[in-house]
Amino acid sequence: MKNVYLIYLSFLLFAFKGYSQGSDVIFWLDNSGSVSNSEYAEMSTSIKAVMQKVIDCNPNNRISIVQYGATGAAATSKIWIETPFTNIIPVFTRRNPVGGGSFAHEALDLIGNALDGIANPNIISPITTLNRTPGNSLVIYLFTDTYRSLGSSYIVNA
Repeated sequence: MKNVYLIYLSFLLFAFKGYSQGSDVIFWLDNSGSVSNSEYAEMSTSIKAVMQKVIDCNPNNRISIVQYGATGAAATSKIWIETPFTNIIPVFTRRNPVGGGSFAHEALDLIGNALDGIANPNIISPITTLNRTPGNSLVIYLFTDTYRSLGSSYIVNA
């Protein structure tokens, strides 16, 4: 009977080991006109350091970089997906600043479209979808220069 319990315990341990998952992590980067080149460089340095930690933490973690901004008189939010989810640290550069607005909540909707595989003309990169690993959690890190305070925030609705 003791062996049956040991076999059962081993089965449970191996079953849980088989479900060892990671996270799909989106680095969501403000690329609006309000972000200066020096601010962008500082954000890039921080992002690269965090990406390295995310990958080192768990080999099942995958990362993607999404830049956002707004264009036009109607301030239409746009996103540029730099990379699909990958476990290799990507090289990325600043895209031309996409206008002066920081419409994070609209950009988040566009990221949702990319995750759901919904075509949207405001996803302006060649990569238009983000395919997640089933069972992985989704984590989003937002890097922006926009302030947030109750009642007077550009990102309060995000």
